[in-house]
Amino acid sequence: MRKQRICQQLNECPHSPGEARVNDIVYNMEEFYKAFNLDDSGDRFIAPDDRARIW
Repeated sequence: MRKQRICQQLNECPHSPGEARVNDIVYNMEEFYKAFNLDDSGDRFIAPDDRARIW
């Protein structure tokens, strides 16, 4: 998606872009790191204390 279209969507649509609704969420889940045996060396790693928690 082009940058102009992304900016337009962020300003007009109440929903997050599709990539953010999926990809950004899994990085907040401990199960994701365990399932794929990921450690803190990845550029998208979120420290456990910094992850979003709802419940």
